[in-house]
Amino acid sequence: MSATAVLAGLGRAWRLSLPFAKQRQSARLPAGPVGLGIEGLPHGVGQMPKATASALLLCSPLDWQAWVPALLVDWLQAGPVLLLGAGAADIDAVLAQAEFAAAYASGRLRVWILPTEAQRRLRRDGLLGLTQELRRAGHEAGVSLCLLDANAMLEGANVRQLRRLGGQLRRWSARLPMPVALLFPLFRQSPGSAEADQTGAAARVVVSTFDQVAQLCTTSEGRVLTLHRWDAAGAAVVQARYHLRLAPMPGTTPQRLRLHYAGSYSQGESPVLAQAPDMDVVYTSMLALAGQIRVPPSWQVLPSLQAVQEAAAHAVGATVLLHAGEPEEFGLLARVVHQLRLSRPRSLKILVRETGSRLRAHNEQALLHLGATAIVYRELGFARLLRVIEEHQGVMHNREVNKDSTAILQACQPAPLRGYLPPLEFVIQVKGMVERTHAAGLEHGLVQLPLLPHVAHLDALRACRLLRDGDLLCADAEGLYLFLFACTQADLDAVLARMWALPLEQCFGAQRVDVTYDGIQATLGYLFEMAPNLPDYSALLEPTPAAGPDPAADPAGIPAVGVPVGGTGVRAAAGRPALALKRVPQPAVQAAAGPADSASDVEGEQDEPTISKSDRLLGACRTWSVESENRPQRDQFLPDLPPNSQAIGQKDGEKWAAAVDLQPTISKSNRLLEPARLRACPIGRVAVPAAAAAAAAAASMPPLVDSRHAPASPPEGQP
Repeated sequence: MSATAVLAGLGRAWRLSLPFAKQRQSARLPAGPVGLGIEGLPHGVGQMPKATASALLLCSPLDWQAWVPALLVDWLQAGPVLLLGAGAADIDAVLAQAEFAAAYASGRLRVWILPTEAQRRLRRDGLLGLTQELRRAGHEAGVSLCLLDANAMLEGANVRQLRRLGGQLRRWSARLPMPVALLFPLFRQSPGSAEADQTGAAARVVVSTFDQVAQLCTTSEGRVLTLHRWDAAGAAVVQARYHLRLAPMPGTTPQRLRLHYAGSYSQGESPVLAQAPDMDVVYTSMLALAGQIRVPPSWQVLPSLQAVQEAAAHAVGATVLLHAGEPEEFGLLARVVHQLRLSRPRSLKILVRETGSRLRAHNEQALLHLGATAIVYRELGFARLLRVIEEHQGVMHNREVNKDSTAILQACQPAPLRGYLPPLEFVIQVKGMVERTHAAGLEHGLVQLPLLPHVAHLDALRACRLLRDGDLLCADAEGLYLFLFACTQADLDAVLARMWALPLEQCFGAQRVDVTYDGIQATLGYLFEMAPNLPDYSALLEPTPAAGPDPAADPAGIPAVGVPVGGTGVRAAAGRPALALKRVPQPAVQAAAGPADSASDVEGEQDEPTISKSDRLLGACRTWSVESENRPQRDQFLPDLPPNSQAIGQKDGEKWAAAVDLQPTISKSNRLLEPARLRACPIGRVAVPAAAAAAAAAASMPPLVDSRHAPASPPEGQP
């Protein structure tokens, strides 16, 4: 072949390929920006990505009405649009608006239907047939493509089909200069579930299939646009949330509402507030300042909790500082916290500062479940408070809040009981409180305290002071079981040190603590099995009403030393009665001791009966540390104990008060350290039948008698 023939062949090939070259060149021409249908978005995210397929998720019909018409208006301003609907109803709803009907009449808006059955076939056959039909329907390089309902395309697809569809969409859309968007109205796929779970199964499938994913949801805090992955003008945006508002568009007749950026956004899978118009504003009650006179200029000081709630009615990223007040004001505080959280965006920070009495642990948990961001303890000064507010400026409230505040409060409250209970009733009450508060995340403590051989059960029970509702006590042959409601392990040592008249090492040989749910259930199972064979000391401990209110509470809510309490469990009235001690003579001991012992018992000097050493199984002893020099006021309750008790080993009660300064005490926790959990006991649950509970509650065992004083067995036939 000659050179002339070769050149002639190349010329024919070039002329034949010229039209296709021109078409590919026009497809690569840069097109103008195409809007997202939302005004004022920062960082260049308010434009549709090009040369890629985008997925737009809508959680409710309100989101559809607010976004889709504005999106189509922006697309029509940039060029012609090919609109695909899953049914005729979608197309009719669009053409019912005058501006879209006019665009359809002029040819700028072209409409076709892609039925749900045809979308399902795409999972099996791929996109090749669809792209060929789109070209015949008028989809060209300069035409935007929008599928109004693509739920059927991905519904029921397996992983292989999702990967195949996603890859074909990427390769096909990469050659197109105009946007390609598939809309997924989640409210049509699973009605009622999209609002409750914005990241449900359908949304996760879409996010895993597409590179560009945006989601619009209407929640209690307003409309939020979430960009899971999005190409902005400068760089990619991942997990960004923008708060939106509906506002009228100027110059439109009739006036049309359109979504606008509200001025605040957050970033990250665990959202962190990055921008808000009122991030530096603090709304605070006057009592929350605790006497502080000078405050920063951005603070608004208000006279009451209700005034703070009204002032923060339109807050977005501000901080609300409330005072905890006294226990009788807790109901008002809980209501204000709950209403603020439900009515304002998650970016609002709600801090509660202790100003009067310390909050009990279960009240702290109730406030956190009602919507509070954090609790500020009263030990922190104003300078530290400013740092706490600054540290929480970017915090978003991520916990779901129940709309029923009564249910939240009931789930965090203890039973209105305190003090000693018979073993079976102890199991029933503790099991009820543990299971009721388990979902709220409350941590309780169950402490086993084996007695030393020379310590009597009654002496240990009478020396214990329980002043909080929900703190219960029972006994078995080994020693005592103490349940502390909403008491963390970090506070447990300080709480125990304030509960007994004497140092714990003088009464108990060990301390076994369990704060886990399964471990407490296993211990309750053991007590339930042993309950019919255990004594009931209720008759020996008599409750009497207290004269005044409870003293101030410690970090775990235990009142300070000063009111002697010990006795049977009673229901707490408005005045919260304390329990006094009463000595009851033991007839069995009098009969065995003889006349001399009976005379001394009448005078109140007879020793209490004790359990023999062979009946006790002592655990491993722990080492008790002396870290505090705070002197407990033991002389307030020591006169109530018997003067010659074997449990103490003193000759008279007067020496106890004189020796108080010589007794070691345990330091009070400052609540700065995290608790170290012990290894849980074997898993076990307790099922207490109602009939068994009633029978065991009615039964009462006689007092235990020391084997040294036990009367001789009567002859056969003699009563």
